[in-house]
Amino acid sequence: MFQEVLQKITTHVEGVQGCVLLDSDSVPIAELYGAGDRDAINFIAIELTNLVGSLRKRNVLEEFGAVTQFMLSTERAIVLGQIINDEYVLLTAMDPTADLGRGATMLRLMAPWVKRIL
Repeated sequence: MFQEVLQKITTHVEGVQGCVLLDSDSVPIAELYGAGDRDAINFIAIELTNLVGSLRKRNVLEEFGAVTQFMLSTERAIVLGQIINDEYVLLTAMDPTADLGRGATMLRLMAPWVKRIL
């Protein structure tokens, strides 16, 4: 079921290198890769999930409110993350020339689907 969600993201956002659904322990639940480096995407997904979890546990973001989405931009990829709930994060890695707005929108739209499956 999760694979369908990941497939929808890769189908509707041009330039997706990979999509990963992780739990709060940064364990990949579902993965789908395109032309991206699987190991690099997994490593970044795990580290970003750990960072966001650490910030939430320490209430560092209290003044700004709860994290809903986050992004890491590098020379070769843009990684977008969508918080599903306290337990799950949905991430996608895209080419730097991909439509960032479309990627963020697809993650936001897919979040309720993932919640229903959980």
